[in-house]
Amino acid sequence: MPFHLSPRAALVAALTAFPAALSAQTQDPWAALLRPRTHSPTPTTAAITAADLMTRLYPFADDSMGGRLMGSLGNFKGVEYIAHELASFGLEPAGEKGTFFQTVPVVTRRFDSTSTFAVGGTALQAWVDYLPRDQGAGARSVDRARAIYGGTWGNPASLITAEAAAGKLVVLSVGPPERGSRIPPGTVNRAEVADRFQTAAGIAVVGLDYIARPSMRSYQAPSEGIAPDQSPAAPNFMYITGRVATLLLGGSPDSLKAGALGKAPTGSPRFAERALG
Repeated sequence: MPFHLSPRAALVAALTAFPAALSAQTQDPWAALLRPRTHSPTPTTAAITAADLMTRLYPFADDSMGGRLMGSLGNFKGVEYIAHELASFGLEPAGEKGTFFQTVPVVTRRFDSTSTFAVGGTALQAWVDYLPRDQGAGARSVDRARAIYGGTWGNPASLITAEAAAGKLVVLSVGPPERGSRIPPGTVNRAEVADRFQTAAGIAVVGLDYIARPSMRSYQAPSEGIAPDQSPAAPNFMYITGRVATLLLGGSPDSLKAGALGKAPTGSPRFAERALG
């Protein structure tokens, strides 16, 4: 991902060594809920103990720290806290001007609301007709890329070949999630799909009708990263409604065979970046 400005970043990552006494608790998936909400600090010892880790991790994980979103107040508070702890251990800083920090160029990326996307003259609305996902600066355009029905993700035998998908907008149905799967209904493992159809212009998964509306806020949140963006070329990616799939393919995916060709949309969803600061 790309990025431009420069919040301060801690040079040293926190070490996460967990003693046997602590790891044993993970055998019970509900054990974490039984742990206390707060912890009274205890003096540091030479040995790494659960109590010592709790003394440092509880303040860092507390709601008052405000999260870790890059460039946010919570991020600044978090790295300052880590630096303070490192200094208290007597560690020698190796950052800029004798500190534990270095300046890094950071940018945010969010959906570009000025981008357009239409099928057969019908303008489509982001977050209503389609849900765009950021693939980085290397994301391809789907402008005038002909749609092709790619089959049902989760049923490998039904999928078109990577060669057939090259340069096209691949429309995929999505089957129900496997039992025990953590993937929400209507969604797919984006990395796996993009890897399967690496040379496609774009991938449109027919799952937006099943994605819970409260989840939209998390999908609309900007992402952050450090410049320069070295994202490789990748297919554009989006979730679409059944209505949009029918517009693209000229018929419901349920009535089509994999490989059926459809229309070429005009315009393309895209993301823009701006410097933090």
